[in-house]
Amino acid sequence: MHKKKWPTPDEFWDSTELKIFKLFYHPKSDIKKFKRWLRYYVNRFDSSNDQTIKQITEAKYGPLDDYSDFHKERKTTLINAIYNYSPSFFMEKDEKVYFKLDPLGKF
Repeated sequence: MHKKKWPTPDEFWDSTELKIFKLFYHPKSDIKKFKRWLRYYVNRFDSSNDQTIKQITEAKYGPLDDYSDFHKERKTTLINAIYNYSPSFFMEKDEKVYFKLDPLGKF
């Protein structure tokens, strides 16, 4: 079993214990204005009327898969980037003349 260092998104948002909330920001950003904005919207949020971010994203994209289940079979049509490259990618034009294309990972 994999030991988790951080809570899952559901565990984080469903938790009632107080935690320190840290922000990483650029030194030239207006952090005071952002904190005021965040505090305003957090304090006026009404769970009986307003949709949570989870409800909004699940309606648009479906349920979140945070990849915490390592044994789950996932289907994808994506091809790993490594399969799109061969040594010819790093060659000059005149070197490619002598190279036979055989992409990595293809059998």
